Amino acid sequence: MKGEADPPLRPDGEYPSWLWGLAEPQPTVPELTKRYDAPGGLTLEQMRRLWRYSNKQRIKTANQGRAKQ
Repeated sequence: MKGEADPPLRPDGEYPSWLWGLAEPQPTVPELTKRYDAPGGLTLEQMRRLWRYSNKQRIKTANQGRAKQ
C-alpha cells in the first residue's frame, strides 16, 4: 500500500519451492524452434509458448495486410 513499509523478508525455507523457479530464464523463441524437431522435443508448456508466439505473428501479419493506408 502506498505510504506503508515493505513486508519483512522471511527465511528461504518459508517460501514455496516453485517460487525459485520463476527467476530462471526461459528459452527464447529461436531456441524453442530449434528444439521443436530435435529428439526429446519440447515440454507441453514450451510447445504452448511457441504456438502462442506463432499465432500472434500470423495474426499481426494478416492484420498488416488488411490495414488502411
